[in-house]
Amino acid sequence: MRLNEIYRTYKDKAAIYAVYIREAHPADGWQVHANLDEDIIHDAPVTMEQRCELAGACHDYMKLEVPFLVDDMNNQADEGFIAKPLRLFVLDAEGVVTYVSGQGPANYHLEDWAEAIKYQTDAAAAE
Repeated sequence: MRLNEIYRTYKDKAAIYAVYIREAHPADGWQVHANLDEDIIHDAPVTMEQRCELAGACHDYMKLEVPFLVDDMNNQADEGFIAKPLRLFVLDAEGVVTYVSGQGPANYHLEDWAEAIKYQTDAAAAE
């Protein structure tokens, strides 16, 4: 999986995380056929513990190596970064956003994100 390859390439040069935000396709909300076909059916979490459990299940199911952070129940990361459905970001050492992808999965490109990470890590190494 390309996301894991990018993570392995840069994990020693940059802090790379995936942030699990609110469940996009809860059983008690908007559901997609693919989830039904694959028996991925979860209600929207109502506690932080439930959200963390669901994040862990998602991480394992997708076989991700990138460590997950979990958004709080007030959805501060989701709303602050306008992260849904999927977004890729790069922040510099001061926390300034230097790259924002289009909304995924159709409008983000992992290669553009990888280039932004490379640029940022090269710039940090040059300082």
